[in-house]
Amino acid sequence: MELKGAARCLTRMKRTLPFVLGIFLAGCAADGRHLQAGISDSAQVRQEMGAPSETVKLANGGQAWFYPKGLGRITYRVELGPDDRVRAVEQVLDEYHFDRIQAGKTTKDELRALLGPPFMVWRMGNEDVWEYRYLWAQSSPWTLRVGIGANDIVTGQARIGELNGGNDGRG
Repeated sequence: MELKGAARCLTRMKRTLPFVLGIFLAGCAADGRHLQAGISDSAQVRQEMGAPSETVKLANGGQAWFYPKGLGRITYRVELGPDDRVRAVEQVLDEYHFDRIQAGKTTKDELRALLGPPFMVWRMGNEDVWEYRYLWAQSSPWTLRVGIGANDIVTGQARIGELNGGNDGRG
């Protein structure tokens, strides 16, 4: 009796797995690799990547469109100029972009335009903490935490390895 139930369960899993895997892979493939700077426009971005999870107006009159993928550990940023043409497509949850965040200088709006929507926001004392989850070296799960003070200026950041008890291995 138990074997028949297990067999039915296995059959359902075999039918469901290709569907779930297909959805997952479709989400991963939409990384903007076919978009061309200066040529592609917002309609082509939507066709290839879908609707953005968030749009941010930029100081130059353009927009940044954000596409979180991979359970939020990858975020593609598509920058559109005032002419509605693609300026750049890049994955922004990485050390290069984090190094551009300056304590005491970067504003909350600048942070949002650089990295897009945080994975989580929480309050600690008199600061908001924006948390971004990412893959260090494209494989190891880490978390970036950015403090934002009452004046909407970044107060600092911490990069925390998730698999080694919080020790970031940097000394």
